[in-house]
Amino acid sequence: MNAASCAAVRYCIKQGHIPLAVHNGFKGLLDGAIHELSWLGVDGWTFRGGSELGTNHTLPCVDLGAVAARFQQHDFHALMLIVGFEVFNSLLILENGRSLYPAFHIPVVHLPATISNHVPMTEFSLGSDASLNALVDACDAIKQSASASRNRVFVVEMQGEQCGYIAAMGVLATGTSLMYTPEQGIDLGVLGADVRFIKIRYGLDAEGESKGRLVIRNECASKVYTTDILTDMFRKEGGGLFDSRYTSLGHIRQGGVPTPMDRARAARLSLRCMAFSRNITNRCSLNHLNRGVLPRKVRL
Repeated sequence: MNAASCAAVRYCIKQGHIPLAVHNGFKGLLDGAIHELSWLGVDGWTFRGGSELGTNHTLPCVDLGAVAARFQQHDFHALMLIVGFEVFNSLLILENGRSLYPAFHIPVVHLPATISNHVPMTEFSLGSDASLNALVDACDAIKQSASASRNRVFVVEMQGEQCGYIAAMGVLATGTSLMYTPEQGIDLGVLGADVRFIKIRYGLDAEGESKGRLVIRNECASKVYTTDILTDMFRKEGGGLFDSRYTSLGHIRQGGVPTPMDRARAARLSLRCMAFSRNITNRCSLNHLNRGVLPRKVRL
C-alpha cells in the first residue's frame, strides 16, 4: 500500500496536481485528518510494510452529508481508494449519493490491496504475495518442528477471509497434507476421510522415520469445526500412531517487508489508476467546464 501511495503522489506532482492524503479512511476524512503530501514526504515508503496512511473499515454512510462536505471543502477532483473488498460497499454508497451530492461527481478508482486476495475481478491484490511468503516461511519452520518431534500433525490456522487462495497456494508451496477452505467447507464425511488418509500415511512410514505433517485451515472454513476441534479429533483418532498440535498465525501474515513482486505491482497499478483518473478529469474539464485547466487535487 505504501509503494502504491508513493507512486501515486509522485505521479500527481509530476503532472502538476496536488495530492491530498486522508489518514484512516472515511473516519479520518470526517475527523479532518487531511494533508498535502510532498515528493520527499513519501521518500522511503516503497519498502515499508503496512500503511503509512492507516486503514479503517468505516463506511461513508455513517454521515454521507459530512463526507460530501469534506469533498467540497477540500475541492477534491478525483478519488483513489487503496483497500480491499470492503471498498465495494463504499463505492456503491458514493455512487448512489451522486443524485444528492454533486461533490461525488468525480472519477473514483479502486486499487485492490488485501492479503486475502479476495477482491472480485482481480487476479492479484497488493499484499497477497508478501502474505503468501510469510505463510510459507511460517509453515516451513513449523514443519521442521513437526519433523523433529516425529509422529506429530500440526494444524495451522491462518487468516484469509472467505477466500482459500492463500491457503491453496501455501499447500502447493509447502507440501501440506490437508487443507480446509471456505469454498470447500468441512463436514463429517470429509473429516473421516482425512483421518483415514493421515493414518494410512503414517502407517506407510518406515519405523523410526516418521515425519511431521501439516494441516492448513482457513479461519473461516467452518464455524462448527474449529481449529481446536480438528486438533482434538486428530489426536483422538490417531491413537498411538500420531499426536497433534495446533498453532494460529494470526496477524503474522499482515506484517513484514513487501516482496519485490508486490512493490512492482503496486507502482505499476497505481500509475495506471492515476493516469485513468487524470484522463477522465481532463475530459470532464474540457467538456463541462469549457476550459483547459486541469483540476489539481487528488485524494488518496
